[in-house]
Amino acid sequence: MARNTIVMGSPSMPRPVRPRRPVEALLRLARRPTASLRALPDFLIIGAQKAGTTSLNDYLQTSSPRVRPAVTKEVHYFDRHERHGTNWYRSNFPLRRQPCDWVTGESTPYYLLHPGVPAKVADLIPEVRLLVMLRHPVDRAYSHFHHSRFYGIEPEEDFERALALEGARTDEAWLHLEAGAAQDDRVEWFSYARRSTYMPQLRRWLKFFPPESLLVFTMEEMAADPRAAVERALAHIGIHEHVMDADFPVRNSRDYTGIDPALRRKVFSMFEDDVAGVEEFLGRSVGWAP
Repeated sequence: MARNTIVMGSPSMPRPVRPRRPVEALLRLARRPTASLRALPDFLIIGAQKAGTTSLNDYLQTSSPRVRPAVTKEVHYFDRHERHGTNWYRSNFPLRRQPCDWVTGESTPYYLLHPGVPAKVADLIPEVRLLVMLRHPVDRAYSHFHHSRFYGIEPEEDFERALALEGARTDEAWLHLEAGAAQDDRVEWFSYARRSTYMPQLRRWLKFFPPESLLVFTMEEMAADPRAAVERALAHIGIHEHVMDADFPVRNSRDYTGIDPALRRKVFSMFEDDVAGVEEFLGRSVGWAP
């Protein structure tokens, strides 16, 4: 098979080596008898990928004891595991007893992109609170590219060439998802520009949830003032607490060579209209520039 026509799942394409999590599987199994008594999530961190969702998830849990964690950060129920049923999903969360002064949730950044997820979430948990983190679109796409390179999925060494191949690699797979497919790895690993074009993703969620259900802010805003960002996020999920000054370490970061400034400006031109749309939607400047 030609290098440019590699398809995820083919014999010639290596699959990512992910660590097995037997403890999580055992916890779910042990919780199944009490699954019907367990909470469904009060909040979801739905994306975007490579935009600080791991850090936000950790900050919420460490800033307030009233935020109870799921078995794992990324449960992936609405894209990969819905076939297991609602009790499987509930087995990821704590027992819910009344009265209840705590909340629980999960963080799966693929939810923001996947076209079939918003309707499924609205059907199961229509009152859920949604947290969305965005990032400078070029930085997010470039980080995503290196993420795919790190896992041995992306054979291209050149970011610009990988962007040019995105349509040929993912358009058919995207149609599969729109037609109801639960998962297609090509979209997950190679949608560098699609996942950095934010307004189409936000509009899909706004078809099913009112704007007040979504809190949207940027990775750059959280980096500038993490305490304020965490307090906003906590308030959005129903916890009105003052967060004491603390260390907010960056989570899930990876070192790689920075993007060439000329290429950065060129790639940014792909996203200018979408950035303007994001700023109009938020009612503020996000400070993203070439």
